[in-house]
Amino acid sequence: MSHVNIKQFLTVLAAMGLLLVVSSCQNDASLDSQFSLDELRTDAFAVVDYYDVDANIQDATIDANLSMNPVFKTSSGFRRHAGYRGGKSGHLGQILRQLGITEEQGAGIKELVKAHRESVKASFEALRAVNQDIIDDAKSKRKEILDAMRNGTITREEAKEQLKAFSQSKREAIANNPESAPHIEAICSAKVALFESIRTRLDGSQQSGWDDWVAGLEGICFGS
Repeated sequence: MSHVNIKQFLTVLAAMGLLLVVSSCQNDASLDSQFSLDELRTDAFAVVDYYDVDANIQDATIDANLSMNPVFKTSSGFRRHAGYRGGKSGHLGQILRQLGITEEQGAGIKELVKAHRESVKASFEALRAVNQDIIDDAKSKRKEILDAMRNGTITREEAKEQLKAFSQSKREAIANNPESAPHIEAICSAKVALFESIRTRLDGSQQSGWDDWVAGLEGICFGS
């Protein structure tokens, strides 16, 4: 190989090496700019709604009264109850992962979710207050069932079944209580406003995916 050819070969080789380095740096930067997938799975991206109220209702049992526990615990803030049944609109992790949000977008959306929680705390407390009569009535009903079990009118298993059935009826009574309506509406309005604010943090292609996701949502805040 001539001296000229060797020089050309080395020049091409150096150029290829530089291209690989630049490409590698770009890929690393792209990965670094993406929001943490682990954090997207946490309760920091859980959106509180009426189904959190339902999840925090503890059914009446032979050993305990029916209770309506607060959604927000003063000591530890918000932690989603395992009984949550609100569907995919209750957590943003999956859709935000699919959209490939950046670190900057993720941090901004996390703050929006935090502000949303603060804005609805009063509505959740009001919901508990307006349904206290239903909770108190549940205590009387439980006592009747336990008295019937103790005097032998019904068996222990029958008592369990009756407690389960009347607990479900109380959940429905709370959801359908006319006094619950304005507070549920306020929580839903805040959730819809949150989703609109999140959309503004997304770029054009992400907004298209977000709109498709929102259009497919179901539940108490989405007309079903």
